[in-house]
Amino acid sequence: MEFDKFIEKFNADRENLLKPLCSIAKENNLDALEILSTAFLNVGISMCGADRVVDVEEAKIIALLGKIFPSMQSISPESWFNSMEGKSEDEWVDIFSRGRQRFGAVYLLETYDSENGTKHAETLKQLLFEFALTMASADGEISPEEMVYLQDLKQNIYKK
Repeated sequence: MEFDKFIEKFNADRENLLKPLCSIAKENNLDALEILSTAFLNVGISMCGADRVVDVEEAKIIALLGKIFPSMQSISPESWFNSMEGKSEDEWVDIFSRGRQRFGAVYLLETYDSENGTKHAETLKQLLFEFALTMASADGEISPEEMVYLQDLKQNIYKK
């Protein structure tokens, strides 16, 4: 999926995701947009860490997250790319492991859904996975390491 198509899909679901997140966040003194943007940023960074190579196209997509999350710190693709280049194996393991963690936004929406009979968490899970696919295919092909990460991500976001 191209990033522009992903943005269209995200924008179509944005309000349905933010409304319940804002409700929960307000009750718990949290920032709903930050919770949501962190989930996507972790997926993007972890996808880069899957094969330990930051492609320029991947860096551009990470930088473009600012289109859907204007409150995110603006960073140019070049700056982001340069900040990731030359990472040690331990640093990559740490970066990659972030994407294997349980996502706060998914958990919060699952809680909301169970209390309200809605399916917002499912929408977010689909968007996160589609974003990961967008990242994985940014350079024109999905590496074996990226495929493993995609499988891990799918398991992680769909586990209860």
